[in-house]
Amino acid sequence: LKVGNPEGYKSENIFELGEIEVDVKPTSLTSDTIVVEKVHINGPKISYEKTLKGSNLKDLQNNIKAFIQSLPGAGEEKIEGTPSDPASDKPAKKVIIEDFQIKGGTVYAGLMGVGLEVPLPSLSFENIGADDGPSFAEIGDQIFQEILNVVGPALQNSTEFLCDSGKAVIDTTQED
Repeated sequence: LKVGNPEGYKSENIFELGEIEVDVKPTSLTSDTIVVEKVHINGPKISYEKTLKGSNLKDLQNNIKAFIQSLPGAGEEKIEGTPSDPASDKPAKKVIIEDFQIKGGTVYAGLMGVGLEVPLPSLSFENIGADDGPSFAEIGDQIFQEILNVVGPALQNSTEFLCDSGKAVIDTTQED
C-alpha cells in the first residue's frame, strides 16, 4: 500500500506500508461495530520532508482532517422536531482494532534537499476504539497521530546530521 505525498514535496510517496497482515472477525462485518483482530505492518517506509512552509506529514494530517469534516453528518447537530432522512439516521459503522503493530520501518528525513534514512521504532497498541467505537476515518486519524508520535523521536537523533549536512551544502555553494 502506497500513499502519495501531498503536492509540493519531492518524494513520490509519504508512506509505503510494506507487508500488511489484517485479520477481521467475519461475524462483525454485519454488525454496528467491525472488529479487526490484528493489523501488523512490517517494513514500512515513511518520508518526512520539511520545507520553509511546513512539512508533508502536517499537510497530510490537515488533508485527513478536512476529509473527515467533509463526510456526511460531520459537525452537524440534529435539531429536534425536524424531519430527517431515514437513510442518514443510520449510524456509521464503528471500528475496534484489537492488535496494531508496526515493525522494521524506516523514516527518510529530508530538509530542503538534504536527508537521511533512520530506523523507525516499533509501534504497538491494543484495543483502539474499544472505549468509544470511532468510525474508520477517526481510527485512521488516531493511527496517524500515533505514527507522528514515534516519528519525532526517531528523527531527533538525526537532526545533528541534517544540520551538519546543511552546513556542508552551504559551504560548498559558497565555495562555488
